[in-house]
Amino acid sequence: FCKTFERSYLELHGVYGEFNVGALRIIPQLKRERYWGNMYGVGLSYGYQLPLGKRGGVEFSIGAGWVRINYNRCDAWVCGADLGKAHRNYFGPTKAAITFSYYLR
Repeated sequence: FCKTFERSYLELHGVYGEFNVGALRIIPQLKRERYWGNMYGVGLSYGYQLPLGKRGGVEFSIGAGWVRINYNRCDAWVCGADLGKAHRNYFGPTKAAITFSYYLR
């Protein structure tokens, strides 16, 4: 908001991912079932950048937004035993980052 490469900023960010997870004994739901699918969404982040000398900086960022999750599920141990398709909407934290930068001049 104030100086280039220093201070606060707002950003719009996007989220996309694909997953295939199951047969995890430490999580009861995933012990019996496997989930696969994709997710996409958008969010708004707030960040703060601090200079580290003349040629670098460190940036802290946190954001929240909406994510749509589309998934299929099946029995974790029997390949092809389909248990159905579904989707979920998620509202909450979508980004947390610490970034170190080096400025090329």
